Amino acid sequence: MKLTPKQEKFCEFYVALGNATEAAKKAGHSEKTAKSVGSENLTKPDLRNRIGELTVQEQEKRIAKAEEVLAFFTAAMRDGNVQMKDRLRAAENLAKRMGLDREDRSFDSDEGETKIVIQPEDASVEGDNEIY
Repeated sequence: MKLTPKQEKFCEFYVALGNATEAAKKAGHSEKTAKSVGSENLTKPDLRNRIGELTVQEQEKRIAKAEEVLAFFTAAMRDGNVQMKDRLRAAENLAKRMGLDREDRSFDSDEGETKIVIQPEDASVEGDNEIY
């Protein structure tokens, strides 16, 4: 069922305000009927579905996606105008999110699986300490 313009506004205001009475008032209902209309609107499946859709859209706007976080840390790490300590912190955070801060981790690349072995600087291990 298609929502009326008033119902759509109610849904939008409800997501923004979290209060059915106030949402009904802002959507154009009178002070006298706003409480009952707001309460009734929350029982209508079409309106509840629309409120759910709008809530998901709002959350997606507010919460950074993994790609955004990686892009942020990459940009900070590469920006020559950012202090070196902050660039290093960005690089460390980027490495953590990519799993490069852990010992004996592997990941897939375009050329197939790559294994990286990271050993602490003070480790006294005899033999080949290559990254392969």
